[in-house]
Amino acid sequence: MVPYPFSRGLFLYGDPLWVSREADETSMEASRLELETVLNRLTDQAEQAVIRQSSTVKRGSGTGGLSDSTIDA
Repeated sequence: MVPYPFSRGLFLYGDPLWVSREADETSMEASRLELETVLNRLTDQAEQAVIRQSSTVKRGSGTGGLSDSTIDA
């Protein structure tokens, strides 16, 4: 996706995940599961941040416009 110019973005990342070049199938599967867990956690954190931000958006009085606040992280 390409965001609109001047739009807000959210970047989350976790610690590096190192996998040995000599990793066997069991080690690769363990690393894959760890990566999946981290990605799911980061996705949940991002969704919660977006939900918090959208709940702080208030309707402007009479104009139908929106005003927003920043996320308290």
